[in-house]
Amino acid sequence: MNIQGVRKLVNLRDLGGYPTMDGRTVKSGHFYRSAGLFLLNDQELEVIRNLKLKVILDLRTKLEYEEMPDPTFEGVKVLQYSGLVSRGSEGIDFSPNGMKQIGQGAEDQLNKLKGYYRQIAFENEAYQKMFYEIQTMNTPILFHCAYGKDRTGVAAMLILLFLGVSEEVIMEDYLLSNEYLAEIIEEEMLKEKDKLEKHPEMKELMTMLYGVSENMGLFVLERIHEKYQHLDDFFEQEFNIDKEQRKFLQDYYLE
Repeated sequence: MNIQGVRKLVNLRDLGGYPTMDGRTVKSGHFYRSAGLFLLNDQELEVIRNLKLKVILDLRTKLEYEEMPDPTFEGVKVLQYSGLVSRGSEGIDFSPNGMKQIGQGAEDQLNKLKGYYRQIAFENEAYQKMFYEIQTMNTPILFHCAYGKDRTGVAAMLILLFLGVSEEVIMEDYLLSNEYLAEIIEEEMLKEKDKLEKHPEMKELMTMLYGVSENMGLFVLERIHEKYQHLDDFFEQEFNIDKEQRKFLQDYYLE
């Protein structure tokens, strides 16, 4: 659900309103996803204050956080845990240079990224901290990274999966970032038009640099199902929420 009074660039959305597979709906006012709050102007800061947040989870790295600190909000608990999983991701160049490769370099980069997305949902301290706040019903919570698309998109994916939203709808939410960031994506693609015509293999990397890739989102879901036979097992093993408590929390967060 869009939040009025905020530029689309900020990619601020309420996860409320999504239907679940059992016929219920995610309640509004509990889960907010966003780009970095350092992007906000004064009007948008006031919108955030009016959300009555209890927790803000910053999924950026410590370096990102130090270079572009968020504004502070009185009475709001701030958590800063990088959503980047370290197992192998150190070797991925997420910079524009790394994401604008061609030929074999582009293929190698995409393979590295596939591996990264296939492991991001597991043993990830940032998402474990997020689910602890959800488990203790310490909401509203807002979670964000730099542009609210990748690390934030996976966080939203996991919450919606937890609440029983269909994977089709989950992917619609994930890909919605491309609509919010369409102006940036189109502008950057236009700059590289000649290069993209000669090297179409670069397009997916460019899409991921400024937006999100459907393939990568699907890799997240695919790997969860490969590793765990049942979603209840996934949430119990990764986030210490058993089947009974998951049902209790669904009753709390759904209507």
